[in-house]
Amino acid sequence: MRQNQLFKIIAILAAVMIFTACGTFEIGIENNLTTESGDAATQALDPGPTDEISDPAETETALTPDMSDEQMVTLAVAEHFDQPADQMDITVTEISGIYAYGYLENGYFIAVKQDNAWQFVHGGQTNPYCRDIEAYDFPIDMVPECMDDNNQVVVRSASADADIRDALAAYTGVSREDIDFTIMQDAGEHIMGYSRGGYFLAARVQGQWQIVFAGNGTPYCSMVDIHDFPAYIVPECMDANNNLVYRTDSPDDLSGLQSLECGLGSPGGNQGSVEWLACNIQDALRSRNTAAILGSLEDPFLIGYWLSEGVFYSPEDFLTLLPQLYNFNDPDYTPRLTFTMDRSQFPELDGRPAEGRFGPDVNIVGVIYSEGWGGDGESEALIYLTQNAAGEYKWYSMLIGYLDVPMPIPVEN
Repeated sequence: MRQNQLFKIIAILAAVMIFTACGTFEIGIENNLTTESGDAATQALDPGPTDEISDPAETETALTPDMSDEQMVTLAVAEHFDQPADQMDITVTEISGIYAYGYLENGYFIAVKQDNAWQFVHGGQTNPYCRDIEAYDFPIDMVPECMDDNNQVVVRSASADADIRDALAAYTGVSREDIDFTIMQDAGEHIMGYSRGGYFLAARVQGQWQIVFAGNGTPYCSMVDIHDFPAYIVPECMDANNNLVYRTDSPDDLSGLQSLECGLGSPGGNQGSVEWLACNIQDALRSRNTAAILGSLEDPFLIGYWLSEGVFYSPEDFLTLLPQLYNFNDPDYTPRLTFTMDRSQFPELDGRPAEGRFGPDVNIVGVIYSEGWGGDGESEALIYLTQNAAGEYKWYSMLIGYLDVPMPIPVEN
């Protein structure tokens, strides 16, 4: 009898040990799958609510009574990068209501408080996208510039959007609902923007916004001067005889800057000449008004990278890429690009003439050598101008890179 009871006890203990071991084994599988496969495995094993966070960018840190907003902003930024806060160099410099601004190891950041929790919005060295800024209505003094969907810099305006839309509708005859535009530079009483494949100029007259010019060409000086547009918004205009005029404080007047000859009476002042196109390219790049040269780009447009391959782009795609090729987002730097067509100033390249990179069917009629490209400002570019069968001058291609680095000599087998 006592022996039978002993057998029963042993049997019960064995069953408990087997059940416990199986449960532990199953938990071990779940933990391993979660570690190796992430949320997909967790959801497959447990479709119910989970505390796992699949995307650090969506992380929000709830406020607690014993933590300041500055501390919570720091934690929210650290959680976005999936790093411990004490291992990151995060400095919160401004908290204004529900908006925060500060610096990271690799740039700056902005954050916003939503539903009593701080969340990261943007960080790095580039401007945020306008759609992200507008979603949270960030103050203009905290985020004065943003990037539109074409990667063009937009200088944010406090209250001009609705009035500019009305003014563009009246000027173009297009329905207000069909107007699509971007304000690129706002000087308070003067605006330059992009709309319908070209750019426009607007001025406030007796409290009302008026469109002064719209298109891809150069406005007449009479229209520009009567409204006293700043020269950094309109660096050039056309006089009554259709001669190109450079305004007094345009980038061309910066002392010591290597520039093309574009003033009145120079080759670049003759509208329709290849030098005139070269001067338009120079001004568009320095003033960041790249939309103005859209109609001057060859289609397709070829970019060659020194010691590498070339890539063809549509003119629109090239303008989207162009801000990445030089310090487009730094208005204090971009006027410092240099330009010359003097061959004595060109780099040696690989011993071939600058034109010797295209076939005989490409009619190269002008080459501009330009310095100050790349994020470090140390790259150089050759800008190739052509003339087609219809007599039109076009910006055909550009070659960019460290052009003083020699081309490697082919190894003979």
